[in-house]
Amino acid sequence: MKPFTIKLVLIMYFFASSGFLFAQDDEVNDFRIEFGKGDSAQILMIHNLTGQWRCNDGGTYYIRQVDLEIWWYGRSANGGQGFSNVFHGFIQKSGRIEGRWADVPMGRMQNSGKLVLQIGGSRILNAVSNTGGFGGGEWTR
Repeated sequence: MKPFTIKLVLIMYFFASSGFLFAQDDEVNDFRIEFGKGDSAQILMIHNLTGQWRCNDGGTYYIRQVDLEIWWYGRSANGGQGFSNVFHGFIQKSGRIEGRWADVPMGRMQNSGKLVLQIGGSRILNAVSNTGGFGGGEWTR
Protein backbone atom coordinates (compact mmCIF):
# COMPACT_ATOMS: atom_id res chain seq x y z
CA MET A 1 0.00 0.00 0.00
CA LYS A 2 1.48 3.35 -0.97
CA PRO A 3 1.49 6.07 1.69
CA PHE A 4 -0.87 8.98 1.33
CA THR A 5 -1.20 12.44 2.76
CA ILE A 6 -4.37 14.31 3.34
CA LYS A 7 -3.97 17.76 1.85
CA LEU A 8 -7.12 19.84 1.97
CA VAL A 9 -10.45 18.64 3.20
CA LEU A 10 -12.92 19.68 0.54
CA ILE A 11 -16.19 18.36 1.86
CA MET A 12 -17.30 18.40 5.48
CA TYR A 13 -20.47 17.25 7.13
CA PHE A 14 -21.53 17.66 10.70
CA PHE A 15 -23.94 15.09 12.05
CA ALA A 16 -25.23 16.82 15.18
CA SER A 17 -27.35 13.88 16.28
CA SER A 18 -24.39 11.47 16.15
CA GLY A 19 -21.82 13.86 17.60
CA PHE A 20 -19.09 13.40 15.05
CA LEU A 21 -17.45 15.30 12.25
CA PHE A 22 -17.05 13.58 8.90
CA ALA A 23 -14.61 14.81 6.27
CA GLN A 24 -13.65 13.45 2.86
CA ASP A 25 -10.51 14.31 0.94
CA ASP A 26 -11.38 14.15 -2.76
CA GLU A 27 -7.73 13.79 -3.79
CA VAL A 28 -7.02 10.57 -1.88
CA ASN A 29 -10.62 9.41 -1.52
CA ASP A 30 -10.11 8.46 2.12
CA PHE A 31 -12.12 9.62 5.10
CA ARG A 32 -11.30 11.15 8.47
CA ILE A 33 -13.89 10.98 11.21
CA GLU A 34 -13.64 12.85 14.50
CA PHE A 35 -15.83 11.55 17.33
CA GLY A 36 -16.45 13.99 20.15
CA LYS A 37 -15.13 17.51 20.59
CA GLY A 38 -11.98 19.21 21.82
CA ASP A 39 -9.21 17.29 23.57
CA SER A 40 -11.36 14.18 24.01
CA ALA A 41 -12.00 13.80 20.26
CA GLN A 42 -11.08 10.46 18.69
CA ILE A 43 -9.92 10.39 15.07
CA LEU A 44 -10.62 7.39 12.85
CA MET A 45 -9.18 7.07 9.35
CA ILE A 46 -11.43 5.18 6.96
CA HIS A 47 -10.48 4.05 3.49
CA ASN A 48 -13.07 4.32 0.75
CA LEU A 49 -14.37 0.75 0.46
CA THR A 50 -16.46 1.27 -2.69
CA GLY A 51 -15.53 -1.19 -5.42
CA GLN A 52 -15.37 -4.82 -6.47
CA TRP A 53 -14.04 -7.29 -3.86
CA ARG A 54 -13.24 -11.02 -3.91
CA CYS A 55 -14.06 -13.23 -0.94
CA ASN A 56 -12.62 -16.54 0.24
CA ASP A 57 -16.09 -18.06 -0.27
CA GLY A 58 -15.39 -17.81 -4.02
CA GLY A 59 -17.79 -14.93 -4.52
CA THR A 60 -17.55 -11.42 -5.92
CA TYR A 61 -18.91 -8.57 -3.84
CA TYR A 62 -19.82 -5.10 -5.10
CA ILE A 63 -19.48 -2.72 -2.16
CA ARG A 64 -20.82 0.83 -2.01
CA GLN A 65 -19.83 3.17 0.81
CA VAL A 66 -21.90 6.29 1.46
CA ASP A 67 -20.31 8.20 4.34
CA LEU A 68 -20.36 5.67 7.22
CA GLU A 69 -22.99 3.45 5.57
CA ILE A 70 -22.03 0.25 3.71
CA TRP A 71 -24.13 -1.61 1.14
CA TRP A 72 -23.18 -4.65 -0.93
CA TYR A 73 -24.40 -7.21 -3.38
CA GLY A 74 -22.46 -10.49 -3.36
CA ARG A 75 -22.77 -13.54 -5.57
CA SER A 76 -21.14 -16.89 -6.12
CA ALA A 77 -18.72 -17.51 -8.99
CA ASN A 78 -21.43 -19.24 -11.05
CA GLY A 79 -23.30 -15.99 -11.59
CA GLY A 80 -25.14 -16.13 -8.28
CA GLN A 81 -26.82 -19.51 -8.70
CA GLY A 82 -25.06 -20.89 -5.61
CA PHE A 83 -25.64 -17.80 -3.47
CA SER A 84 -26.61 -14.18 -3.88
CA ASN A 85 -26.78 -11.86 -0.90
CA VAL A 86 -27.12 -8.26 0.14
CA PHE A 87 -25.70 -6.47 3.17
CA HIS A 88 -26.39 -3.19 4.90
CA GLY A 89 -24.35 -1.86 7.80
CA PHE A 90 -22.50 1.04 9.39
CA ILE A 91 -18.87 1.78 10.22
CA GLN A 92 -18.51 2.04 14.00
CA LYS A 93 -16.09 4.07 16.15
CA SER A 94 -14.10 0.85 16.64
CA GLY A 95 -13.29 0.71 12.91
CA ARG A 96 -15.58 -2.27 12.49
CA ILE A 97 -18.57 -2.57 10.20
CA GLU A 98 -21.71 -3.93 11.85
CA GLY A 99 -24.79 -4.86 9.88
CA ARG A 100 -27.25 -7.41 8.57
CA TRP A 101 -27.08 -9.64 5.52
CA ALA A 102 -29.66 -11.71 3.68
CA ASP A 103 -29.62 -14.14 0.77
CA VAL A 104 -31.85 -13.15 -2.14
CA PRO A 105 -33.84 -15.58 -4.32
CA MET A 106 -31.39 -15.53 -7.23
CA GLY A 107 -29.33 -18.23 -5.46
CA ARG A 108 -30.21 -21.51 -3.77
CA MET A 109 -29.45 -20.26 -0.24
CA GLN A 110 -32.13 -18.48 1.79
CA ASN A 111 -30.37 -17.48 5.02
CA SER A 112 -29.88 -14.21 6.86
CA GLY A 113 -28.15 -12.87 9.92
CA LYS A 114 -25.77 -10.36 11.48
CA LEU A 115 -22.22 -9.73 10.33
CA VAL A 116 -19.32 -7.82 11.93
CA LEU A 117 -16.29 -6.98 9.78
CA GLN A 118 -12.93 -5.50 10.73
CA ILE A 119 -11.50 -2.99 8.26
CA GLY A 120 -7.88 -4.01 7.64
CA GLY A 121 -7.01 -1.11 5.35
CA SER A 122 -8.08 -0.17 1.85
CA ARG A 123 -7.65 -3.72 0.48
CA ILE A 124 -8.83 -6.17 3.16
CA LEU A 125 -11.90 -6.86 5.30
CA ASN A 126 -12.14 -9.71 7.82
CA ALA A 127 -15.25 -11.23 9.40
CA VAL A 128 -15.10 -10.99 13.20
CA SER A 129 -18.46 -12.63 13.84
CA ASN A 130 -21.54 -13.74 11.95
CA THR A 131 -24.88 -15.45 12.41
CA GLY A 132 -27.09 -17.31 9.97
CA GLY A 133 -24.34 -19.40 8.41
CA PHE A 134 -22.56 -16.73 6.37
CA GLY A 135 -19.71 -18.52 4.53
CA GLY A 136 -17.14 -15.80 3.78
CA GLY A 137 -14.41 -14.66 6.12
CA GLU A 138 -11.95 -12.50 4.18
CA TRP A 139 -12.49 -9.97 1.38
CA THR A 140 -9.66 -8.53 -0.72
CA ARG A 141 -9.24 -6.28 -3.72
